[in-house]
Amino acid sequence: MMPFSFHRYRTQGVALVVTLILLSAILVITLAVLSISRTERSSVTTSQQLMEAEYMATAGAERAKAFVASQILAATNMAAGGY
Repeated sequence: MMPFSFHRYRTQGVALVVTLILLSAILVITLAVLSISRTERSSVTTSQQLMEAEYMATAGAERAKAFVASQILAATNMAAGGY
């Protein structure tokens, strides 16, 4: 049979190993979550920039259509003196 003091140190050693394994697992999970979070943030930023570009392009096209329409109306409107 083992002496009591050796058994106690062995139990403490096992507890230390288990604690280190659990801390390593928590660290890996934390790093994975941070990596996913960073990727998602980058994806959201890209999506936001694409939407903003689309809205600006649509606004520019509408402004160009309005300008062309105003030029046509000004040239063909008899009341404007363009006859």
